[in-house]
Amino acid sequence: MRRLDRPPPDPQTFPMLGGRRWRACLVGLAALLTAGGCAHAPPRFDPRARRTCLVLSSGGTRGVAELGAVAAIGQAKLGIDCVVGTSVGALVGALYASAPEQDTTARFHRLTDAYVAETEREAESRGVGAGLALAAVATVFSGGVLVPATAAVGGYLLGAASTTRADRGRFERVLAEELGGARIETLPKPFATMHHERAGEGLRLVIDRSGDLARAVGASIANPFIFEDIDVASAPALDPGSDRLATTPVDEACRLFPDSNLLVVNVSGTPALRGDSARCAIREVMIDTPALPPEAFMGAGNGFDSSWHDGFDAVARALHDDGPA
Repeated sequence: MRRLDRPPPDPQTFPMLGGRRWRACLVGLAALLTAGGCAHAPPRFDPRARRTCLVLSSGGTRGVAELGAVAAIGQAKLGIDCVVGTSVGALVGALYASAPEQDTTARFHRLTDAYVAETEREAESRGVGAGLALAAVATVFSGGVLVPATAAVGGYLLGAASTTRADRGRFERVLAEELGGARIETLPKPFATMHHERAGEGLRLVIDRSGDLARAVGASIANPFIFEDIDVASAPALDPGSDRLATTPVDEACRLFPDSNLLVVNVSGTPALRGDSARCAIREVMIDTPALPPEAFMGAGNGFDSSWHDGFDAVARALHDDGPA
């Protein structure tokens, strides 16, 4: 068996370890490797360095905390350049993106009041007690938790009959009035939401970046367990909340608005999945707040205020720690 010995290195082409040229090569190689490693590190959340997008999760009645989060952002004077939301996050995001200079919480109250009033009118025309309308509006955003609900509010029994009061067509009409017929592509803040549509035997995720804003939000909250007028077998759009990635749409936000800061307000109870979002600087704020009963969701009692402040305080702390201004 032959032994193959390597010839000694030529000192002209491979300097001695102690030589200056060799040390210079090592330094250069180390710098190259370090730079290459840094290129793959996620960027730091810094609103002074790049645009900032607000990402709002699904979460049913816990979405009240997202209203508080929006208020905290305004108080901190953090500039928001784009908004992405799904389900109740699409609703809160649409109210904010369509009129960022207005009080988003006040707009939410106008919307729910108008929806209850419209539901009462329809209920009365059918000879049904108007008090059932209160459960209907909470059911819309509860993710089905309140179907059927059993609670006594204002002397009315909120029972299984409340499910017949939740109608997506009615909700879209009322929302369209509040939004003034706004279209996504002309909003003051760039906005995107998403919904599922059928594709063969399965579903595919559809991103809404243009078209009627109320219709897009209505598609994002189109849950057949909530709205009686949705037939799961034939509905053109469905709530994407069952999609783990769409619950808190971090990846979609980064694909739509690459190289951005993403301020992620998450009330879903589960941290966001991050797959293709490495190009974005992410600051995720997990808000631990309970789901609200119908009357609290409508603003009666302390539950609404408590959840609202949960969102406000969590985001205010996060922005203070990051020093955005």
